[in-house]
Amino acid sequence: GGGVCGCGVEAEALLGSLVRLWEEAPPSSPIRAPLLSLCCEALLPPLDPVHHRHSATAGTPPPPRLLTAWAVSLPKLLWQLHDTAPPLSGAMIDALRRLGSGGGGGGELLQSLQPALEPFFCARGRHGGAPIFGPFLALPRAQRQAAL
Repeated sequence: GGGVCGCGVEAEALLGSLVRLWEEAPPSSPIRAPLLSLCCEALLPPLDPVHHRHSATAGTPPPPRLLTAWAVSLPKLLWQLHDTAPPLSGAMIDALRRLGSGGGGGGELLQSLQPALEPFFCARGRHGGAPIFGPFLALPRAQRQAAL
């Protein structure tokens, strides 16, 4: 599917409600995985099923404010989850990769999220102290590779 965008005011209101639900759900809530799937479907360009890349015939892009509101929540949630929900963390990593490869400003948005992603990998202690490794190291190997 091509998402709900481009269908008018009602669809944008529905999408806004979906993003608010995503933002307000507790980090480890069981509703996170289905919400992530719905947000990806509605906010990211569809993938070409044959070539596994973004379709050139994608529909109307979502409102940038909704895409941004959703995308900026991903790095923090990755850090908050630590290693408690590897499938959800992996799906969020995939969503970030898809965002970065989708064109339409997604690459620039992902670039702007880089500082927020740093604690997921590693942070510095106070005053340049020893590094503090983030939840990245605790994830399964396949997810670590996808995050790089």
